[in-house]
Amino acid sequence: MDNKLTNEEIARVFAMYLGCPVRWYKGVHIITDWGIGCFHEDGELEYKMTVGKNTFQLHERRLLLTPLASITDEDASEIKNLLRASYKFLYIEEYTTQGIANHLLGKKMYMYSNCFQFLVLKGYATPLFFSPGHWANNKTAIELGIAINKTIII
Repeated sequence: MDNKLTNEEIARVFAMYLGCPVRWYKGVHIITDWGIGCFHEDGELEYKMTVGKNTFQLHERRLLLTPLASITDEDASEIKNLLRASYKFLYIEEYTTQGIANHLLGKKMYMYSNCFQFLVLKGYATPLFFSPGHWANNKTAIELGIAINKTIII
């Protein structure tokens, strides 16, 4: 088993977080106006970050994401409302902000799609899914080394 993400897997994670800030690896320059492009190089597909007309290797960049443990009161309240819509979480109103964070972190489950999408859009490092049995399932982009904890550097 190779415990290294492929270029395509990294590109899929970056594409999910399109619009989130990115930092140059081992640098201080932060950008938000970036994209993902697919290029043919040496007969193979290569995914790269695009900034204007320039392209860069993905392994040289890091997403800036917020860990779920640092969820804000406002975002925890929104998650509570999304979860309340499910009959399984009728008593979610007793959860505090920290309770919501603990619930999301402690379950190591595949989240309801609306909660997952909300958290990704807000730039939270959520547990990821690659494929059945994949070694990186349920790890966050921060744990995988392709993102940096935004609350520490900003």
